Amino acid sequence: MYGNTSIGKISLLMCVIIPLYNISSVIILAIYSDNNKNDKITLKDIIKHIVKNPLIIGSVSGLIMVITQLKLPKVIEVPIDQLSKLAIPLALFIIGGDFKIKMLRGNFIKVITITIVRLIIIPIIMIIISIYLGLRNINLAIILGVFATPTATASCIMAKNMHGDYNLAVQIVILTTACSCITIFFLIYFLCTHGYIKII
Repeated sequence: MYGNTSIGKISLLMCVIIPLYNISSVIILAIYSDNNKNDKITLKDIIKHIVKNPLIIGSVSGLIMVITQLKLPKVIEVPIDQLSKLAIPLALFIIGGDFKIKMLRGNFIKVITITIVRLIIIPIIMIIISIYLGLRNINLAIILGVFATPTATASCIMAKNMHGDYNLAVQIVILTTACSCITIFFLIYFLCTHGYIKII
């Protein structure tokens, strides 16, 4: 909605959001993993999972490169940049192949509840708080972009690698991705018509 003018602010926010979300996810998956149902999870186990998490390693590496102003050679940077643009569509394509409607029957209430909370309740709460704090236009749009988006595709890989409920994770990603096209449209429409966001 705001083009390149929003990239700097989004990048700063992502530096906080990505490690925070991933550390929280690792802790939750470590505690509720199928492997740990009968064993008591220790702080050492949680720290080990956090340190080994590829997304956290990537976030920390990125922060180090930004702080130290290190630059990758073009021969490495260009292919990585091209792969990064392909990552989310490819992940959704692969996850979509694992999605089976009949498997949704056992998790229907869970998936619907999570989708409503993720795409409607959380964004509305965060938008109300943000408006109350005086955020408008680009700042409010960034908050909307963070809290109204579907569940990350990486959550499926994390669930699988940490012996969580992979099928449930796939169903949540697919349904939140499909429904977010509608919910994000109506949230933006509401904010624009009431003057909280002006699209340039």
